[in-house]
Amino acid sequence: EGQTLTYLYVVKPSWLSINQSTGLLSGIPGNENVGDSIVTILVTDGTDTVEQSFVISVININDEPVINNKAVISTDEDIPVTLTFDHFTVSDPDNNYPEDFTLTVKDGVNYTHTGNTITPVENFNGSIMVYFDLSDGNAVVSDSIDITIDPVNDLPEFTSTPATSAMVSSPYTYAITATDADDDAITYSVVKKPNWLDYNTDTHTLSGIPDNSNVGKDSVVIQLNDGTDSVYQRFAITVSSGSGIHDIVHGGKLVANVYPLPVNDILQIVFTNKMTAYIEIIDFTGKVIKTYNSGSSVNDVLIDVIDLKPGIYFCKITANEDNQVVKFIKK
Repeated sequence: EGQTLTYLYVVKPSWLSINQSTGLLSGIPGNENVGDSIVTILVTDGTDTVEQSFVISVININDEPVINNKAVISTDEDIPVTLTFDHFTVSDPDNNYPEDFTLTVKDGVNYTHTGNTITPVENFNGSIMVYFDLSDGNAVVSDSIDITIDPVNDLPEFTSTPATSAMVSSPYTYAITATDADDDAITYSVVKKPNWLDYNTDTHTLSGIPDNSNVGKDSVVIQLNDGTDSVYQRFAITVSSGSGIHDIVHGGKLVANVYPLPVNDILQIVFTNKMTAYIEIIDFTGKVIKTYNSGSSVNDVLIDVIDLKPGIYFCKITANEDNQVVKFIKK
């Protein structure tokens, strides 16, 4: 009694230490220490020694995964990108990455997502912060990753639709309007137009009054340029005479009109309703010199007669199994 005791170990795991004066065993086991370890302690008073042996069982507790590195991700404007395990370097002593993991993209600002595929909002460029959960099946790490959205020039767009028909002696007007998603300044140009049309560069308006010499179809090409790219609007304007040389009537109903009076370059037949038409141009002797087959139901037919000599001709129209003959003058 009253003797000093000394505590010694014979066997112990490396993570344990012993205070030889007090006999206190202490330590913190790591993942590598999971399992059973035998501990044997000796206590001596300088004369006698006693021994105690026991087993310490270290039970594994799941550790949260640690995201060590994140990839640098970028995509072009309006182009989706998919977040994958390859975008991260992860350490986890308890689980295999990525086999034991799940990755879940969450909602955020300036993007939408389907699964882990992220789509930037339309026309957005800059940086978006994408939120996600990384789970090892037990622990969940919530984090975010920056994705750079590189700007891409958006083409200007026409917001106006032209009229594609005009009448002799009647005003025609087309006000051209357009927009640009990038708010770039738009340059308007008329690349091609018929001579009877004028273009106002201040109001971007096409206007004019066609006459009989303009009867027929002429193409128009309009260009928009935002300083980087160009887009085009292409259409044709069909000019009809204000009065027909003959009204084709069948069963008391108007079937078609033939324009103009007299004919210059183009003979135009406008049907009241769509019809499948077969047309023959016949000279004064009864000789067929031109034919035209619409092949399908049409609203109007344009026949080039510029090569005809001046004189009197006949136009035989077969539509819906009905024949009509119209006389016209080529000037």
